[in-house]
Amino acid sequence: MLSAAISIAISATLLLIIRKRYPNTLKPVSVAFGAGHGVINQIANFILVLSLAHVDASVQYPMVTGGVMIVSTLVCLFSPQKPSKRELIAVVVSFLGLLALLLPF
Repeated sequence: MLSAAISIAISATLLLIIRKRYPNTLKPVSVAFGAGHGVINQIANFILVLSLAHVDASVQYPMVTGGVMIVSTLVCLFSPQKPSKRELIAVVVSFLGLLALLLPF
């Protein structure tokens, strides 16, 4: 909660500075989009922290970094720059590696 409050304070300060320097650049749609993005980011971060609280520390780092790789590849599927077949295969292999970390042996 403290992290979210500090993030809101920093964001509001930056918005005020930008609004003072460039008065005609900030539109309400831009501010709403940024605020919505920040709220979604904080909620996702909170869910991530809760989910990782039940996993060993040796598994947390690969899950977070691998998760970022998987999500960024999924985002690229909807952008003009599509991932290559080799990149998709690498993501699938890393996803299977992440699943292997979670399976009890």
